[in-house]
Amino acid sequence: PQIMATLACLLGLVAAGFHIGSKFFPGAPGAAQVHAACKPLPILLCAWLAWRQEAAAASGGGKKGMMVLGLLFSALGDVLLLPEVDFFIGGLAAFLLAHVLYIAALGRPPISVSSVIVFAVAALYAAGMYLRLEPNLETDLKIPVAMYAAVIATMGWSAVGRAIARPQPATTTRNNAYMMYMHMYPKPVPAALGALSFIASDSLLALGKFDPAVKEGVWVEVGIMTTYYAAQALLCAACVGVGAAGTSGSAREKSE
Repeated sequence: PQIMATLACLLGLVAAGFHIGSKFFPGAPGAAQVHAACKPLPILLCAWLAWRQEAAAASGGGKKGMMVLGLLFSALGDVLLLPEVDFFIGGLAAFLLAHVLYIAALGRPPISVSSVIVFAVAALYAAGMYLRLEPNLETDLKIPVAMYAAVIATMGWSAVGRAIARPQPATTTRNNAYMMYMHMYPKPVPAALGALSFIASDSLLALGKFDPAVKEGVWVEVGIMTTYYAAQALLCAACVGVGAAGTSGSAREKSE
């Protein structure tokens, strides 16, 4: 029922608010427990909402299944990065797998001049960020961080490239095929905004953790988590309705 989805969204907002709010009261009784319990809850609720959409859709389910798995790996990464667990390399690996799954869900953008430009910008940003962090990275973190930077840049290219690379089909047949292609994948605009928010969140996290010039404080943490929750919510929203329109389009085409 729609009421369940609405309640899940409200609960996710409340949990995100409690998690972020607990950062302002680190010494308060129960603050650490609220911080830990509320951190992965919004992501788990996003995974449930995306799974619910997958179960309801007639097509595009495989792509949304990848998105659901990506959200679940993100929740695992959230737990592994909690101060009580403090398993950074494990959290990094979980989020790397999440981004690989997001890339599989998003698909490769149509090849065009704009998508090539997006790829170049993403690659340059990832390389520049890594070069800034590299002098302060421990030896055993250099390769994992480089891999993560490459993967999240690829995810950004997949999402943003699809949002701005809009080929102009020359025929009705190509137009129908293109519309079916678009409906089988997550919606491009919220997916692109989600990817950019994720990159912003991870950039803040990396700078706060590894760049001495950036002082890690409560407002940096608030920025990290605000953009992170926004990213996951947008990626989840990109799945809403995927498959339904493509199915109806196929039915119309067959009826004609």
